[in-house]
Amino acid sequence: MFNRKKILLIIGYTTFGLVALSVSLFLTVPKDAIMQRIAHEIYTQSQGTMTFSFVDASSYRITGIAAEQVTLKFQGKNDENMVLELASVCARLRILPLFIFRLSVAWSIELPGEGEISGIVSMRSGEKMQIEMTLQHVDLMQQKILAKLLGVPVMGQLSGDVAMAFEKNLSNAKGQAQLQLQTTAAGPGDLKGFSIPRVNIGTLSTEIKIDNGRAKIEKFQHTQGDFTAQMTGQATLRTSLAMSSLDACVKFKFDNNFLEKNSKFQAVLQLAEVSLRKDPGGFLNAPLNGTLSQPKLRSGTCS
Repeated sequence: MFNRKKILLIIGYTTFGLVALSVSLFLTVPKDAIMQRIAHEIYTQSQGTMTFSFVDASSYRITGIAAEQVTLKFQGKNDENMVLELASVCARLRILPLFIFRLSVAWSIELPGEGEISGIVSMRSGEKMQIEMTLQHVDLMQQKILAKLLGVPVMGQLSGDVAMAFEKNLSNAKGQAQLQLQTTAAGPGDLKGFSIPRVNIGTLSTEIKIDNGRAKIEKFQHTQGDFTAQMTGQATLRTSLAMSSLDACVKFKFDNNFLEKNSKFQAVLQLAEVSLRKDPGGFLNAPLNGTLSQPKLRSGTCS
């Protein structure tokens, strides 16, 4: 049986070993080489469609590493180069979970302007993964890639929480997500030859439940916009998240006062009615299927 002295010696030696290891990592880890290796792996795994670059690399909280002024470039549609700029990216190995034989990494991303995305990725026995992520006041106006993708400037703040656990792949994932977009607006700008006025989108909030690899919208609310929107649907998660199958529907109806003030915009809606059906409530229906990366518009109204 261990006596008090032996227990204290074990704790002391263990603590000393961990401190010595942490100091050694802090002083000797080649930060630039690690980040360059990460850049190489991103390029290789994406088959040359994505590149990762940074201005400076440094140690982060003894067991971690940080990169400043990070730039991600990847190919969009029609081989157009898309650029995502990040103020900093940090990641560190968490020490305490190692005592229960769990590998856990905490990470954070600071975005240009206001906003941060942070989280923890943990691996339990075998291939069990647990992911937690928090989005805090992500300023959409600062993400220039959104305007390039959508064709018009977008503003607003995105916040929320995501928690998910799965084993081997996402097909058995379980978890939940709560997301909220506040003071959101789009435009003005030109979209496919049409002049789009500033549209106040308002506040959007949603709750998503993930069970056995199926992510379903449990709750959707939309308030204070120039139009009213409804959204339902689910996605069946695949090993590659982008290839997850989609079955969803978006309904929207613009406010009459907004249409009276923006009479030219009615031509855009009339063009939309060529592809979208209007239900008895006056909502234009956009039923969607396909995948998360390539959603496709179905004909008819939402069932």
